[in-house]
Amino acid sequence: MLRRKIIPIIVFVLLLAGGCDVLDQTPKQSISSDQVFTSAENVRAVLAGAYSGLQEQVPFHYRMSTLAGENAKHTGSYPSWRVVDNHNLLSDNAEARDMWNGYYSIILRANNLIKNTNNVEEAGFADEDKAAIIAEAKIIRAISYHALVRWFGGVPLVLEPIEEVDESIYVSRASEQEVYDQIITDLTDAVATLGDNGSAGATTATGLAASALLSRVYLYTEQYDLAENAASTVIGSGKYTLSSNYEDIFAGSSSGEIFTLLYTSEDDNSLAFYAFPSDAGGRYEYAPTSDYQSSFESGDERKDVNIGIVAGDLTITKYFRTTDGDDDIPIIRLGEVYLNRAEARVKKSSKDIDGAMDDVEEVRNRAGLSRKSASSPPDALDIILQERAHELFAEGHRWFDLRRFGVAQQVLGISNTDNLLWPIPQSQMEVNPKLEQNPGY
Repeated sequence: MLRRKIIPIIVFVLLLAGGCDVLDQTPKQSISSDQVFTSAENVRAVLAGAYSGLQEQVPFHYRMSTLAGENAKHTGSYPSWRVVDNHNLLSDNAEARDMWNGYYSIILRANNLIKNTNNVEEAGFADEDKAAIIAEAKIIRAISYHALVRWFGGVPLVLEPIEEVDESIYVSRASEQEVYDQIITDLTDAVATLGDNGSAGATTATGLAASALLSRVYLYTEQYDLAENAASTVIGSGKYTLSSNYEDIFAGSSSGEIFTLLYTSEDDNSLAFYAFPSDAGGRYEYAPTSDYQSSFESGDERKDVNIGIVAGDLTITKYFRTTDGDDDIPIIRLGEVYLNRAEARVKKSSKDIDGAMDDVEEVRNRAGLSRKSASSPPDALDIILQERAHELFAEGHRWFDLRRFGVAQQVLGISNTDNLLWPIPQSQMEVNPKLEQNPGY
């Protein structure tokens, strides 16, 4: 399978519009878009750069969202991590700054692809190939904006490339609804272009990956019938099955992987480094809680995959076979899609609790567990939330799941609702006069 490589900065530095503060720095060593978008080879190199951006950012996103939930705790020395665990960030927090900058860097790369790919005139570079590249870029942009809107609330919608740095780059915050509208537009555009293309283990964004992501996004916009339909499109495609072994998902051999990021020891991720104890080559900055360890039912095969004892310490071991960083990371997979549909079936106006429990049963059976029954929608949602905690641990969901289910304050002991969103980074507030800070910061 193709492994995405980080492209040399000279190829796509213009796509970033700068360094630490993405929207306010003059590009360095930059070349204009009309010099880059001259060949199919260059376009594909820029697309690879966008995927490389995801490779860099997604592990960070997964770490922070896991730490912000109740099933992990800060065990290291980084103060900026400690406040994520405690939910009392300040606007100069380094993790908030890096979350913002990292995703906007990806967005700016995607914007260049969406804007400029059709301008390339080269024999053999077919219109359908260009359309597919633009569709992939829209999926990448949607993933990035969905991360940002969940962390920060409404954020600036930057939909055009930035090549000249002047006052025109300063954009005020869009509403959360406007951001979600754009995410849905990007994903539905991609589905319209790519259709039902996709296969198990895909390492690029496909039409079915876009449908799967819509099943996730529609839950956040409370469009539950649409979430159910999007999930059913993926499940009904017949292209994915739940692997008989839960561990296979994270060992690169799963039939249920819809969109996965691949890594090598040379092109690696840092998940294991921050999760493993020092005696095993890591920093041990975060770890599972003992309550999470005891939350599993007897016989749940997911427990020994998600967590384990490493060098004497309780450790997150999911897709962390070694500290070489060559473990692959799923963006979305079939287990989540089943649970997305289950949630949608319970929350939609025409409740389908039996259908929801059928979907949960699919996931539980693979984990070696029997069916659960629910007598009411709240009972069903409690079951689904717990299944998500076990099935999707350390995959970028828990903090946002607690918020979406309306239990974050209760579960995490957050007294101030302002702390349910991160602050807009102070570095951005200082350079962009059109930004307004989130309440409480």
